Amino acid sequence: MFQLGFGMSAVQAGSLTFVAAVGSVAMRFFMPRVLNRFGFRRVLVFNTPIVAAMVAGFALMQATTPVWIVLAYIFIFGVFRSAQWASTGNLAYSDIAPEQLARFSALYYILWQLAVAISVGLAAAALSFLAGGGPAVADDFRILFVIEGVITLCALLAYLKLTPQDGAHVSGHGAQMNTE
Repeated sequence: MFQLGFGMSAVQAGSLTFVAAVGSVAMRFFMPRVLNRFGFRRVLVFNTPIVAAMVAGFALMQATTPVWIVLAYIFIFGVFRSAQWASTGNLAYSDIAPEQLARFSALYYILWQLAVAISVGLAAAALSFLAGGGPAVADDFRILFVIEGVITLCALLAYLKLTPQDGAHVSGHGAQMNTE
């Protein structure tokens, strides 16, 4: 959207979007404590609607939105996206026996990359459809962001089925966390 919709160069767009990675890295330091305190279920049930709203919220950005607002928004999005990925990733490993960990890790990584590739492909196809085969404009991206936000929100249905004890042996939720 920054490049096609707002006319920015790749360097300009990348200079804005890299702050999501900064937010992601910053959140990684806090995730063990967050998961220990609240558990996987509460984190995912709380965080998923926020991430969904933030994805859809990109639809509100304009070429005239002040850079500091864009940077702050993308940073905060990176924080919440990191909480989502760290929670789901750690929860995925929570029921794996130690002797199966190496095989599961390889499979999980392959499936994660496959899911990302499929998602990017579907988003690109949807964007092409919205653009009518021509170059995408900002409004095409806006529609796509809302669709992606709704799809993200659908994950909440699965997270609501979690119990507070799910993954507790990984997160330490319900036990005193060792801070040494």
